[in-house]
Amino acid sequence: MELYAPPPGFVPTYTWANKPATYPTGQPVFISNVGKGALCYYDGTRWRRVNGIANLKTLDASTGNIDNNETLAVQYLMPAAFLSVGDRIRIRGTFTKSGTTDTGTFNIRIGTAGTTSDDLINPSAATILNAAGLNYGFDVDVRFESATLARTMGVNNAQNAIGYAAVVNNAQAAGVVISNISNALYVSLFIKSSSTNNTVALSDAQIDVVDSAA
Repeated sequence: MELYAPPPGFVPTYTWANKPATYPTGQPVFISNVGKGALCYYDGTRWRRVNGIANLKTLDASTGNIDNNETLAVQYLMPAAFLSVGDRIRIRGTFTKSGTTDTGTFNIRIGTAGTTSDDLINPSAATILNAAGLNYGFDVDVRFESATLARTMGVNNAQNAIGYAAVVNNAQAAGVVISNISNALYVSLFIKSSSTNNTVALSDAQIDVVDSAA
């Protein structure tokens, strides 16, 4: 059966779940539930985001003061089967601390619950603000090595660093077993202070999806 070809200039709208299984190669469609909406196209094998990247979530105002309880700062629910092996989630942001007594920690979690019960993706609790630190900018990719394995790219956070543009003496972190990417999965960033002397805040964050070029 011949595939439907839309008239010139017409871009149909779908959700990720109800988009066609196949489509004329290279013809764009608007997917309404990829972030606030994104142009995507079928490449003959899989669906891709136009230009290989789409913004999923931004944090446009500070979280305010967060204490020593692990607290959700920003989150996005990816639709089922949203990712392919080799794709990555890119998270960047600005993390702050109110004083120089406690340390500040952030945790990247991916799973079906959207809570602290989801799998911790960074190698360990990422204490990226030591006692003296007041501000940290981060840029980290989580690449999906298989349907059930996610791995942070860049440096291991064990020396108060995570992501790119840093040098540490640790080997790169191993992958973390996660729920299958065929599920609807939350990507979440949680933060906390180590004690009650200082508070922490996420003043900015952006979550993007980046397609594998394979």
